[in-house]
Amino acid sequence: MYTWSYTIMGNEKAWEYWCQFFGLCQDYLTSEENIRFPDSLPYEIVCSLVERCYNELVGLAFSQNARLAFQVLGDFLMSHGAEMTEDLKKIILKNTLWRNDRSYLKDKKDRLERRKYLFDFREKIIKYESGVIIKVPIESVTQVCDRELKKAGEDYS
Repeated sequence: MYTWSYTIMGNEKAWEYWCQFFGLCQDYLTSEENIRFPDSLPYEIVCSLVERCYNELVGLAFSQNARLAFQVLGDFLMSHGAEMTEDLKKIILKNTLWRNDRSYLKDKKDRLERRKYLFDFREKIIKYESGVIIKVPIESVTQVCDRELKKAGEDYS
């Protein structure tokens, strides 16, 4: 798995899960909506699709049997202002325990960065209220490369 940052969405597998969740939502489009929005879906429609298939989204995360799937689900739901039950919050928090991540990272700098993002995410989950859109930090590959090049003193723009 290619990792470019230690944000929740900072690796290929996280984006695979995100795409699976989004694809599941698209399955819930009505035929009328399919005709009305052939190329792209307005954000409001996606939010309503998340509500329509909420139970299936949660089921998909369970079927993956992976901590990251629940982390991405939390991000996905918060970014659409979707419902998040207290039981689901507990499951997501259980899947974001620092003790599970710290042993995978050998470098102290990497551990500190992941810890920062993981704790920020956990705080957002704890405080999350349905209906409120919360954005979790995302760093694209380009942003990470640009930052590293600037650190190295190179400017290729």
